[in-house]
Amino acid sequence: MPRCQHRLLLGVLALSANRVVPLQRLAEVFWPDGARHGVRIDPMAVDVHHFAPYAPAFPPAPKQ
Repeated sequence: MPRCQHRLLLGVLALSANRVVPLQRLAEVFWPDGARHGVRIDPMAVDVHHFAPYAPAFPPAPKQ
């Protein structure tokens, strides 16, 4: 994320101090034209997709 977008995000969050900022609001700020952005990538290049088949073999984490 470019530095100017970091400042924009910080500004949006600061203007809504102590309140939840809906994802829809952030999308409106970052992509006012409503364009959808995406990345095309081989799912196996992302660790979570690579290791997902092994997840059922591990027990769930204990509740604290």
